[in-house]
Amino acid sequence: MESAVTTVDYEGYSILKEFYAPDYSTGAENQYTDYRLTLDWKPELFISGKKPVLPISFYNNDRTKKFKVVAEGITSTGKLLMIERYVEAGN
Repeated sequence: MESAVTTVDYEGYSILKEFYAPDYSTGAENQYTDYRLTLDWKPELFISGKKPVLPISFYNNDRTKKFKVVAEGITSTGKLLMIERYVEAGN
């Protein structure tokens, strides 16, 4: 019997790994300059509602004042979405 389901293997995807982010909450002075380009990465976020609010906080690097925030995902109906916004530090 022929199956109605098609299975596709996509090359290039990898298993979810923990994203490293430094913990500066101790207040100790860091001896190295922080040059990270990717400051935060949340591969699995689930939001719902007509106007969802998603507060995000992270430690900045030592040079960035303006951030490019990119959100990509799939809606509950299967529609792809991609949003880019620029945000000033501290806002």
